[in-house]
Amino acid sequence: MIINEGRIEASTTIIEGATGAQIQGNLVGITLAGSAALANGGSGILVSACSGSTIGGTSTGAGNVTSGNTTDGIQLTGASSSNTIQGNNCGLNLAGTAAIANGGSGIDLNGAVNNTIGGTATGAGNTCSGNTARGIYLQGTTTGNILQGNICGLNAAGASAIPNGNSGITLAGATVTGNTVGGTATGGRNVVAGNTNYGIRLNGCASSTVQGNYIGVSAAGTSAVANMLGGVLIDAFGANNTIGGSSAGAGNVISGNSGFGLGFNASGTGNVVQGNFIGLDYTGTVAIANPIGISVTTSSSNTIGGTSTGQGNTIAFNTNQGVNLISGTGNAIYRNSMYSNGALGIDISGDGVTANNGTKSGALPNSGLTDQHYVSAQ
Repeated sequence: MIINEGRIEASTTIIEGATGAQIQGNLVGITLAGSAALANGGSGILVSACSGSTIGGTSTGAGNVTSGNTTDGIQLTGASSSNTIQGNNCGLNLAGTAAIANGGSGIDLNGAVNNTIGGTATGAGNTCSGNTARGIYLQGTTTGNILQGNICGLNAAGASAIPNGNSGITLAGATVTGNTVGGTATGGRNVVAGNTNYGIRLNGCASSTVQGNYIGVSAAGTSAVANMLGGVLIDAFGANNTIGGSSAGAGNVISGNSGFGLGFNASGTGNVVQGNFIGLDYTGTVAIANPIGISVTTSSSNTIGGTSTGQGNTIAFNTNQGVNLISGTGNAIYRNSMYSNGALGIDISGDGVTANNGTKSGALPNSGLTDQHYVSAQ
């Protein structure tokens, strides 16, 4: 099945069980001029229980424009597996310079497994910006998917904000597990900036990896394009996720956001944050401040940094604290480099310089653990 080079005025549905379909070069939900919405009543492209199909591509003209639709730009559902979504524009005009919002998300995976959204090759990434909801949304029983090379919340050039109305990328629910956002390979970086809520939200999901991304900065990695509520949020019992890593290219740049760089909230547990630049540009030398580097609230047994080479984060130039540990127990803060923050490098209880030694009234956060940390030139 091949659908290409046309305008589609109703949702494109790949029937259940189809394999090897190709959908390329279409305008879906906008006029032929690519400048105004011509909405479909549902999603622009709907793939249900389909495998081995390609939506878009890396060659010139292969990408679809799926904008202006009533719900999502592209949706994969019904255990769709091993499909590839590349080079599409979801939520913008044909030129990639202004929003023509889909009423839902740019790309929505609901019960989809082992799919590739974007890729490391030139032209593989999708632009998912200007949508009413999220740029890319993973929900349902959704596992083993790889999101690479995408732009969420900026124009197609990755230079200026065209916000999604919610977060840039959201992984939501306990059955959303084992997905990868970014990677260490050249071209694997997602640029997630300029969004109304968070850049990346891990909302109750587990065992997923967020690596090598630019979160809150432009595609050049040199200037702030703020996510308004924060860079990365792990909440709602989000567990055992990895943000960054010690290998080359694994660290994220999490800078320039209007809220915290990275936040733990609502019982996030067992998560690991390593090798990231938080409050700096991609070189790790120039300030692009968040208000707070890392904020921890009601979350326990997470690890920030590590004891091995390359595991420590560089947390610098943030307006207030480097790490603000407000509440939670058993969080390990190991061997990070923290300097030139506007307040304490590590603030236990979030109350500045006080006698955090067990003599003050009330229970202290992180009781029962001796934190180890490296604070440079604070």
